[in-house]
Amino acid sequence: MKKQQIAGVALAAVLVLGGAAFAGYQSTRYPRTLKAANQAVQAGQEAEAVALYEKAVNVSPGKAEAYLALADIYEKHAQHADAVSVLKKAAEAIPGKSGEAAKIREKLEELNPTVTASQESGTYQDPVELKLESKSGKEIRYELSEAPDSTDSAPQSYTEPLTFRRNGTYRIKCYAMNQSGEAGEPTELNFTIQLDPEKYHMNSWYQGKDGGWYYNNDAGEPVIGWRLIDNNWYYFADNGRMKTGWMQLDGKYYYLDDNGVIANGWRQFDGRYYYFLSDGSMAANQWVDGAYYVGADGVMLVSTTTPDGNQVDASGKKIEKSRNEKAVEAYRQILRDGSWKNPKYSEGVFGVIDINGDGVLEAFALAGNHYEMETPTEKNESTLKIFYYTDKLQAEEMENVAEAVFYIPSRKQLMIPFESGGRDWSEVFELNGNQQGHLIEDSYIDNGKLRELEGKNPDTLSEGERKQLQEYRRRDQQYYRVPRHNLNTVEINPENLDRYLQGNGKETGYFD
Repeated sequence: MKKQQIAGVALAAVLVLGGAAFAGYQSTRYPRTLKAANQAVQAGQEAEAVALYEKAVNVSPGKAEAYLALADIYEKHAQHADAVSVLKKAAEAIPGKSGEAAKIREKLEELNPTVTASQESGTYQDPVELKLESKSGKEIRYELSEAPDSTDSAPQSYTEPLTFRRNGTYRIKCYAMNQSGEAGEPTELNFTIQLDPEKYHMNSWYQGKDGGWYYNNDAGEPVIGWRLIDNNWYYFADNGRMKTGWMQLDGKYYYLDDNGVIANGWRQFDGRYYYFLSDGSMAANQWVDGAYYVGADGVMLVSTTTPDGNQVDASGKKIEKSRNEKAVEAYRQILRDGSWKNPKYSEGVFGVIDINGDGVLEAFALAGNHYEMETPTEKNESTLKIFYYTDKLQAEEMENVAEAVFYIPSRKQLMIPFESGGRDWSEVFELNGNQQGHLIEDSYIDNGKLRELEGKNPDTLSEGERKQLQEYRRRDQQYYRVPRHNLNTVEINPENLDRYLQGNGKETGYFD
């Protein structure tokens, strides 16, 4: 009996000693495995190190060091997802507020930064100002997959609070980027905005505390700048207040009535008239409706001469000029600027006469070496222009011009005769019933040949000679023997232009 008790005691002692030995082995297994893993890392044997760290985690899942070492290896080899997965596993295994748990949370936030939002998802009757923050992220990005006032769902960098104030649904996903440029865990938020129309004056007018009038858009925001409301244009200042009275904008002037509506058409201020164009801007330096002229300051001119030389009466209406007045004005301008003649001749003469008796004067001007040519080959550099007016200034140029310009009253024609090489030449100009000027004759008479043919026996003339004699006599009778007047000419100078080409004009006359 005594021997059996001793044996039992001995066996119990062996079991106790064995358990203690096993417990001691287990207590040193984690540090030994961790030490071996660290040595493998130092030796560059990272695959072996990973296996040892995982073994250490299984031995002591409540210790942080092995988890952190594994995450570092995964990050080193750009296995970001594996690193985050290890740290999430560690966070589940080491909960609470212990120092070990804090190390895991800190590392997890560093590799997988989170975003916190100032507002929770939900339905709001007021605009939402959403602020986003991240403790360790170097940048926050967001994506709006749905928004009533935007169709851009591309990722954007968050730089300032986001404002959601239009009625509708906003769906946003936001995430932070870690120091290595990896995206952290996304946060998804949903907001439904249902603003109170009366509280926020949506699409309606309201009077502010300053007494001014404002208009809010469909987001309850004050409108700024131009706005078409009920088919009328209004302008709102930068603070949203409706403008009235005179306004200068981008170099143009506008006038907004007391009710804010932009002015169009004629307006009278302080007894002076202004005209506002279809875009609301004030007209300046131009004719309005072809009958009234507004100056540089926008004021309609009255009882004066406009910058373009027209007259306006006491009511501001344009005094229409007769065709003759327009013709005289056109002749004056072209004779004054000298554009009609060879520029090397500074001097010249002109004459004024009503050729066809229609009450509208015509003018002719002559410049250059106007003389009778001694030989048919001598160059005549003179210029004779005959000007007449229909709906605009017209001109005809005559060639081979002599000094004399004759007027044939019976035919209302101008004739420019000259003699060269024994021949009498003539160029004849007239105006037809449609006021179109044209050269109707350019002919000559060979005086020597005429005398020769007239000295012959008519019966001995050939058929050709008889026709030539007949044509010479016709021309001589029609143009050289008819009553005609030599037209007066005067020098082209300011005094004569004022005398003969002002208002209705004055004929220079003619002499026999």
